[in-house]
Amino acid sequence: MTDTLVASVAAVAFFLLLSQGLRVGSGLSALPPRLRPVLAAGVGTLVPLVVYAAVRVIDGVEALRPLAAFFDAHRRLGLLLTVPAAAVGFTLFMGGILHLLLTSSPSEAFRLAELAEAIRSGAWLRSRRWRRRVVVTAGVALFTLGLFGLFLVVAPVGVKLLVIAVFVYGAIAFTVGAVRA
Repeated sequence: MTDTLVASVAAVAFFLLLSQGLRVGSGLSALPPRLRPVLAAGVGTLVPLVVYAAVRVIDGVEALRPLAAFFDAHRRLGLLLTVPAAAVGFTLFMGGILHLLLTSSPSEAFRLAELAEAIRSGAWLRSRRWRRRVVVTAGVALFTLGLFGLFLVVAPVGVKLLVIAVFVYGAIAFTVGAVRA
C-alpha cells in the first residue's frame, strides 16, 4: 500500500515539476533575475531524478506484475506494430520536410484549427501545400506513437506507466487545445 502511495505521489510530483519547468521563464518574475537561471537549472536537474525515483518505486509494486506479464506475453505483436509505425511515420515526416526544402516553398507555419478545417473541407485533396502539411503532421503523429509504443513494449513497468500517463496527459491537452481552437 505504501509503495502505491509513494508511486502516486512521485508521478504527481513529476508532472507538476514538468509543468513548472516549462513555465520557469515566465512564472518567476517576482524573483531577482540572478536567481531565475539557478532555479531553472535546479528544476531541470530535479525532473530526471524524480522520474528515476518514480520508476524505481513503481517497478517494486507487486500489484503491477500482471501488467508487466501482459506486455511481456504480447511483446512480439507489440514490436510488429510499433517498429513499422515508427519507421513509416519517420519516412512520411522526413519525406515531407525534404520535399519542402527541395521545392523551397514559403513558410509552412499553420494552426491546428486551420489543418482541421482543411481536412473537413477537402482542401487537403486539392492543394499540394495542404497535402504536404497533412502528410508531415500524420508522419509526426505516427512516428511519435510508434516510439512511445515501443517504450510500452520493451521498457520496465514503471516506464510503461509513465508513458501511459504521458499519453493520457497529451490526449487531454490535445483535446482541450482542439476544442479551444
